[in-house]
Amino acid sequence: MTETPHPTKPLDRALFITHHTPDMDNVSIQQFERIAPELNAMGFTKHRFDVRWKTASPTPHEVNDTYLGRSALLAQAAYKHGLEPIVILSTPPKWAYERKSPEAIREAYTAHARNIKRHFDRLGVPIKTVQILNELNNPLYTPRKFLKAIPALAEATREVFGTDTDVTATIVLAKPWASAEPFLTRHKDALKSLSSIGLDFYPGAYQYNKHILTPKAGAAIARQTLEAIATMGTKDVRRDFLSVLTGQLTDVHEFEKVIRRARSLFPNAAIDIGEFGFPTLDPIQRRNPDHEKLQSYAVEKIAKAFLPVVNQYKIRNIGFYELFDDKEFGVLNWGILNDKGNAKVITERLPSILRSLQHVSIV
Repeated sequence: MTETPHPTKPLDRALFITHHTPDMDNVSIQQFERIAPELNAMGFTKHRFDVRWKTASPTPHEVNDTYLGRSALLAQAAYKHGLEPIVILSTPPKWAYERKSPEAIREAYTAHARNIKRHFDRLGVPIKTVQILNELNNPLYTPRKFLKAIPALAEATREVFGTDTDVTATIVLAKPWASAEPFLTRHKDALKSLSSIGLDFYPGAYQYNKHILTPKAGAAIARQTLEAIATMGTKDVRRDFLSVLTGQLTDVHEFEKVIRRARSLFPNAAIDIGEFGFPTLDPIQRRNPDHEKLQSYAVEKIAKAFLPVVNQYKIRNIGFYELFDDKEFGVLNWGILNDKGNAKVITERLPSILRSLQHVSIV
């Protein structure tokens, strides 16, 4: 990664980056600690990662202290270099699905939360922000039966981590799973228990349609898109493709509608962008290294398009997805670094994109 001078004045808006390093055996604690100061120099002040419930507690009476210890060590490595942790208590184990009531779910969740806090406390790493589950309107990540338990889980989170904890959850703005605006309205009473709400926004990357996006279907969509890019033979075809893609990337209509609805329903909650980004795609990267330029192009277009909206509605924090390539559906690589920690085209371009998002007053 290229070193970027650390900003010399306080930033108005915090930026954070998501990663899945606790689950990545190919990234050592030492390697992550070498990367952490470079992330801080780019402008990130927080990092967001899952401590997966199913990995930490594979059975009701089993605790994976090795996994929890690695998660805490990674957090400590980043904390030394100015990156606060945002911890996601995600991926419930199958045995938790069998819990019949919100109270029973809360009891199991509380045990998981206490195990996390025990490891982080041992290393002196404070946890100020906790995300409950992941993408509440996405059943691939959050079982619907858990939605009724959100107030109980929020209460348990504050009980374990402290009453001042920023208790957050995310909603994805992609209709294959659930349209975000009706979801917020339908579950407004449960969501009022949160301190903040994050919106995961991926224009141009996920298809806005009525079909359920299964892993198999997602891989097919990605392959078709990539093959179209790889076989573009004329400037006209390339120009037409970029025109369509740019239209998708810069369409913030749905995004603004959801923010407006969130602001009206939850006037006391902070609104964040939990995730935004754009992937490179594995089949094309192998055949056409220049394809990485599309990721950088797309991220810059998205940031420029949503900046007026995030300023108008006083969006507090912005999260970028993600640090390392971590293939989704076998083909989508979202990282600013590849899975070996090496730079991609976007690595050098991202700091200037981030600066455009940071220095904005939200008073």
